[in-house]
Amino acid sequence: MEIVINSKNNKYNIIFEKAILGHLKDYLNVLEKTLIIYDENIDNVKLNNIVRQFPEVFTYKVKAGESSKSIETFTQILDYLVNKKFSRSDTIIALGGGVIGDLTGFTASVFKRGCKLVMIPTTTMSMMDSAVGSKNALNFSNIKNVVGSFYAPDLVLIDPEVLDSLPRRHYINGMFEALKMGLLLDKKLFNFFEEGIYSKNILEVIERSILAKKKIVEKDEKDFGIRHILNFGHTLGHGIESSYHLDKLLHGESIAIGLIYMIEDKELQNKVKNIIIRMGLDVDTLIANIDKNMLLTYLQNDKKAKNGKIEAVFLENMNKYHIRQVTAEELVDLLGK
Repeated sequence: MEIVINSKNNKYNIIFEKAILGHLKDYLNVLEKTLIIYDENIDNVKLNNIVRQFPEVFTYKVKAGESSKSIETFTQILDYLVNKKFSRSDTIIALGGGVIGDLTGFTASVFKRGCKLVMIPTTTMSMMDSAVGSKNALNFSNIKNVVGSFYAPDLVLIDPEVLDSLPRRHYINGMFEALKMGLLLDKKLFNFFEEGIYSKNILEVIERSILAKKKIVEKDEKDFGIRHILNFGHTLGHGIESSYHLDKLLHGESIAIGLIYMIEDKELQNKVKNIIIRMGLDVDTLIANIDKNMLLTYLQNDKKAKNGKIEAVFLENMNKYHIRQVTAEELVDLLGK
């Protein structure tokens, strides 16, 4: 299966195929000098099966988790690229989840003003969301995604078989992004979660999530208009993630909490909260343990904050949303309601 992202400035293919990682030469020029950036979650067997397909390949391992989306890690990779004499015509592959995609995408976007970038997402989060849409970011001073760029990959390759070995917590983590897309744009996708059959329909969940996001990013690649709706749950969620010091709570888990409190219809809000609890997230305990003063500080530093207000996406009801300006204090107050 193949999905084409065709925005105003960029066009790239997303290819789904079982066991695609075993024959990358059918999709990539393996004769080019290549750097594979990955983290500790990629097992050696999987990595070696990929590496042996390239005659001139280098690998760079980083620590798993949000702490690797840092200026320090970024500059270490730049140093490695320079020492290995990479050029802008060479290829960098992101092999991993959302953190690896962000780190690698940002690096590729600025190294010699941009080099070839291939995304090979290995988590539900990266397959359904972060490998699509050209956004790349680093964290700075414990603030989520405060440094970033827009840079489209040349290709995205998705092998659903890699999800078989994903720990359940990380598998569910990406599902929260699909739940978000269902609430915003695709009622059938939401129904998979309401009925508890999302795992049985994982390929369709991934496909529908990407197709929903495709409609938005093709209209607004650089996030000047309609793409703002994809921040549903993220504004509050990023603040929660930062207040948990980034590595304590996974990105999707933070967004899941953010989704709940940005839903205005109380019946739907309760329904979504119960879905998220059934998916394994102890919402009430997590909310109770948030340092609201710290959360307020992070929200005030949100990249979308302007003149004391933050642009936030609210869901009125299923597939019906609006955007309005609120203060950081108003967002924090939502957690108490």
